[in-house]
Amino acid sequence: MDELKEKSVLITGASSGLGEGVAYTFARNGSSLAICGRNEETLAMVRDKCNAEGAKKVVCTIADLENVEDMNRIVEETVSSLGGIDILINNAGLVNLATFEQATVEDLDKLFKVNLRAPYYLTQQCLPHLKISKGCIVNISSVASSVIFPEFLHYSMTKTALDHFTKSTALELAKYGIRVNSVRPSAIDTPILRRTLSEKSEQLMDEYGKQNPLGRCLLSIQEIAETVIFLSTSESKCITGACLATDRGRALCGQ
Repeated sequence: MDELKEKSVLITGASSGLGEGVAYTFARNGSSLAICGRNEETLAMVRDKCNAEGAKKVVCTIADLENVEDMNRIVEETVSSLGGIDILINNAGLVNLATFEQATVEDLDKLFKVNLRAPYYLTQQCLPHLKISKGCIVNISSVASSVIFPEFLHYSMTKTALDHFTKSTALELAKYGIRVNSVRPSAIDTPILRRTLSEKSEQLMDEYGKQNPLGRCLLSIQEIAETVIFLSTSESKCITGACLATDRGRALCGQ
């Protein structure tokens, strides 16, 4: 899409998984990218591939989204290197797998910091620049915000709150011409899912995939990346405040 060649895109959690795939998809459309993550080595590999895929420019920031100073630095380095921000992709997220009896308040605090506080704070810090560009925000939510999964309580709570944040900010920021949407994937075949499910991974991922009515397998990273691209372009110019199910119908099945 030619319009993306003129866009500067900030993507969190871009060193692996979905964020990495989203970065490559924007790169193939010629965008300028600011990618951030905690792993310097893998982030550098993503940067190099984005350049090879056709990104106009790529800036990397090593940062921990639990740290406010790091988030300030992400925005400062993005604006300094790219000249502004047109699109913010709040992708970074954590998952923990535990029953309510097993889980701890420390687990809860950590997930809320990364999955909810970080998008909240980064959106605030990016807002002056998004006002100038009349840009857009895409938050990565989950089908877990509307479907109950055993042992995913903390994760589900953060994604439910993120969807509410999406709708509230969409209403408030519309006066500036800024659109805010989220995507709600069902299970995606990513490293974080495999790490979370550990020794049970193959069996559980197979079970999760079979629960998707429209194609009985796990979602691919590229499927979700293409939805993010759609929500970032003028093709979705009349869409804001949407929490878009990108789940092959999984949410239709309830629990």
